[in-house]
Amino acid sequence: MSATDSVIARRNAIFMSLMLPLVEALGRLPLPLLRRFGDVIGTAAYRLAPQLRRRVLRNLSIALGRESSEGQLRSIALASMRHFAKGIMEFAAMRALSREELDNLVRIEGLENAERVAAQGAGVVVATAHLGNWEVCASKLAGLTVGGFPLTVVVRGTHDAKVTRAIVRIRTGIGLNLVSLGTSYRSLRQRLRRGEVVILLVDQGVSKHGIFVEFFGTFASAHRGAAALAMDTGAPIICAFCRRERDDTHTLTLYPPVELRITGDRERDLLRNTSMLAKIVEKQIRQRPDQWWWFHRRWKHRPAWEKAIASDDKNDGMR
Repeated sequence: MSATDSVIARRNAIFMSLMLPLVEALGRLPLPLLRRFGDVIGTAAYRLAPQLRRRVLRNLSIALGRESSEGQLRSIALASMRHFAKGIMEFAAMRALSREELDNLVRIEGLENAERVAAQGAGVVVATAHLGNWEVCASKLAGLTVGGFPLTVVVRGTHDAKVTRAIVRIRTGIGLNLVSLGTSYRSLRQRLRRGEVVILLVDQGVSKHGIFVEFFGTFASAHRGAAALAMDTGAPIICAFCRRERDDTHTLTLYPPVELRITGDRERDLLRNTSMLAKIVEKQIRQRPDQWWWFHRRWKHRPAWEKAIASDDKNDGMR
């Protein structure tokens, strides 16, 4: 991590550590009021946080700049920041909601797809993304079983331990079964071989052990975990995505299993299957770009061959 990235990470961690107690306290308020408050916060962040706004617009430009006007990109950026702030408010309210209220808030489509593959007894890998209000949709899964097995969500911590603990407190408070992204690969394989269901977010970049695939026409580092687990264990892999509806309810859709490419050439198959998952995620984001996590520096990590070309170009310019 560069010095600039460290400063930004520390600044964000300080902001979140100050905001989380307030957010948790606000979680006792009615949801309609919390959503209006989220709209205000999101609009204010767009107007008053230029560094954050620029990051969102930069990412949108990389992904959609070839097909969208500057005005359209700014409109998506504003809507996405409002959506995210509203989502934080909803997340804070999760522990205060009754099961009936949660059932009315989130609808599940395609649960039979997961049940069908779980019945095979080989476990299930669920690939998802930071799309819609994924935290609220995950709350709906708390306490559910698929094929008689609980669902385990693989999560990544933040740069600040206090913030991570606060987020975990809310997540576990609503009954989610969590394991850290740092959990050993062997442990996840064992869960799948017991027939369990493992959920992984596959839309974030990774600095180590990533695999470069095209994402919105530009190479980006992708986590190979979902494809690798399915290939190594024989567990079927399905995709699940959340979307916010016009009335601020949420729909979680679980799709039929993805057909993986298995030829015996593991590295090539891993690249193709990870690339296929990236294309599925991209297609979902294109359907509702205002509901994706554009704050993340998705294209930060660059492949070695790209750096080599840039270095060669620079040297050529010096001759």
